[in-house]
Amino acid sequence: MESMMMMDLAFPRKLSSPGRRTLILDWNPLAFATNSEAGRAWSPEGLRMMISTKGRCALRIMADVAQHDGEMPVSVREIAQRQDISGKYMEQIISVLTRSGLLRSVRGAQGGYHLAKRPADITVGMILRATEGDLAPAECVSMDGHACTRSGVCPSHAVFAKVYSAINNVIDGVTLCDLIPEGENMPTAHTGTCM
Repeated sequence: MESMMMMDLAFPRKLSSPGRRTLILDWNPLAFATNSEAGRAWSPEGLRMMISTKGRCALRIMADVAQHDGEMPVSVREIAQRQDISGKYMEQIISVLTRSGLLRSVRGAQGGYHLAKRPADITVGMILRATEGDLAPAECVSMDGHACTRSGVCPSHAVFAKVYSAINNVIDGVTLCDLIPEGENMPTAHTGTCM
């Protein structure tokens, strides 16, 4: 058996859950791979950080609401059917998104969800931080600011700071408008357009 070097980054508990579907975010923040490559997640070929199924589903839910948000709220049942996500699991994610101020709920028989802001004002970073927490590749550069005693002399600190900055620049530079396929119509009655 080959030995592999493993680095303890921000999400070791997510990596150790067998059978969990995840999205792997390569250190090139634009290069995505599915869990079919999870066996190589900690290989010497390169470090990878994983975005959980919850984070991926949250992006799909928010994009769906953005596409279908009009005068009437978008129902959980409709989103679940279109996105092929279990209703119970989706309600857990929607609860997080609502508490984070990204969705607004409407109660009643015709109830559902509206975007709480214009789609152009909601970034992928906002959605992922609501569901995943901080996306720092190492604790020493996280928003919590856990200072490492070696940060002044650690050769990898500067690298992790650059990686963190690159991740944030990408996810904060992509809005819900960017996730809607070109040519798709978006209702404008409730939250406004992407223009």
